[in-house]
Amino acid sequence: MIRVTFLGTRAEVEIPQEGHDDPQCQEARRLGNDYYHKLHSSLLIEAEGSRLMLDAGEGHEEMVARVKPDAILVTHAHPDHLSRRLEALEPAIPVYMSEDTAEVIKLPHEQVFPEDKPFEVAGFKVVAHPVVHSLVAPAVCFKVSKGDFTLVYAPDVVSIPDRQHFLKGVDLYIGDGSSLTRDIIRRRDDKLIGHASMLRQLRWAEGMKQVLFTHVGHLKKTEADVNQALRIASDGRARLARDGISLEFESLQVTIETIAPVLAPAIPTRAEPQDLIQDAESYDASAPRDDQLRDDWRIVCGWYATLKSGGDIKFDEATIVALGQKILKELLRRKRKDPLSLYRPPRGDEGVSQGALRAHHQRVGPRGQSLPGDRAGGA
Repeated sequence: MIRVTFLGTRAEVEIPQEGHDDPQCQEARRLGNDYYHKLHSSLLIEAEGSRLMLDAGEGHEEMVARVKPDAILVTHAHPDHLSRRLEALEPAIPVYMSEDTAEVIKLPHEQVFPEDKPFEVAGFKVVAHPVVHSLVAPAVCFKVSKGDFTLVYAPDVVSIPDRQHFLKGVDLYIGDGSSLTRDIIRRRDDKLIGHASMLRQLRWAEGMKQVLFTHVGHLKKTEADVNQALRIASDGRARLARDGISLEFESLQVTIETIAPVLAPAIPTRAEPQDLIQDAESYDASAPRDDQLRDDWRIVCGWYATLKSGGDIKFDEATIVALGQKILKELLRRKRKDPLSLYRPPRGDEGVSQGALRAHHQRVGPRGQSLPGDRAGGA
């Protein structure tokens, strides 16, 4: 049995953002201390009595003392991943880091690990693989294996060099949740820095059994709607992680999901998140940015597919179709890319999802366009 616990899932940015009133910030203000992503990204892996902690940024000093890991692995030197105050911990816990990180941070009990060479820590087999993310604080991701189970932890990443080879045989991908649809990338000295979108990382993780995103940034959507978009894009394999969620894996399947006992006093059980669109009739399609409007289109199509498959959706079919009509009208008014090409229906549900697309497209927009799976044009 392997237990994976998310000790924290927040990116460097704090939510709610001052001066912002988007749905994510509204939800965070409503939930207060019960918001899903309060602590910086950190992971605890347990098996056969051993505890391995991945990343321990600022604010995690007390957590380290409570968890008492056998060792800590650090992805890079940014303060939300490595606290400078770890040196004060008693008793000293070995902190494993790359040579690049060791040049920036000096800890009395640090250990430098090799890159792209397997090493063993606390009974786990680990490979540290360099990723593209930062020039000031070069980062790695970790492949951690125990028995037949392998996970990859890549909380800050633009790209993974030699990705296909490195990700081969991985069961669980834990990725960078800084952005849902758009890469956050800047170029400096002809090199890329920043974050790959979750949708891009889902393409990397195709074929893996599960995908969870930590390091959750300013997504400007509620938890429910981000998870809905991820579910649609991944055939139900992907979602956001939350602070305190603990997953137990047996035979590569989740057998139990709970709030971790080590976190229970600090992170109470939360209410279910609210949907982004509270009132379909008052939804203003002119308000969102282009990328947000495209996300809303995907979400509404997902609602329709869920409804037609017998799922429980708060709006009836007529309301969902009318909402989709609003969004499609606005996308066409802005002369943006045809939204039919922006939505990939879940595998095994093409008919239902195409029905949703046709229902909207017959009411608005040009005729004679082919949908996926059609032999000829005509909506």
